[in-house]
Amino acid sequence: MTWLPQRPVLEPGTIDALLGSPDRADRDRAAARTGLGAVVATLPDGWATALGAGGVGLSVGQRQRLALTRALLRPTALVVLDEPTAHLDAAGERVVLDTVDALRAAGSAVLLVAHRRSLVARADDVVTVDAAADHLVGAGTP
Repeated sequence: MTWLPQRPVLEPGTIDALLGSPDRADRDRAAARTGLGAVVATLPDGWATALGAGGVGLSVGQRQRLALTRALLRPTALVVLDEPTAHLDAAGERVVLDTVDALRAAGSAVLLVAHRRSLVARADDVVTVDAAADHLVGAGTP
């Protein structure tokens, strides 16, 4: 299972090491899909850029792109994305939507915790939770 919280949890290390992909072509394809490749191209040390604990050295949106790239490179049967577009602009949101499609195409079941309609529209089934009533309001297809 892969879990991607709103603020990705990243260990200290270089971007390349955090991705852990032995195949550079796979890394580059995944990074192109998520937009991480464009981020890395702006960094003085590129893929060898060292990050601190939690991804210090990148913005929250850039950390999200790194975590999404890692999810693409390490496919699991279940991927849980908790508000994956929370810190992203419209272009970043498009990246997340494309990544969700790619994960599903690769055979992963994707569970989205989301408020944005664009993500909810990707779901096969939707469960709405009403915090005020503390119960499920409805379930069904979007």
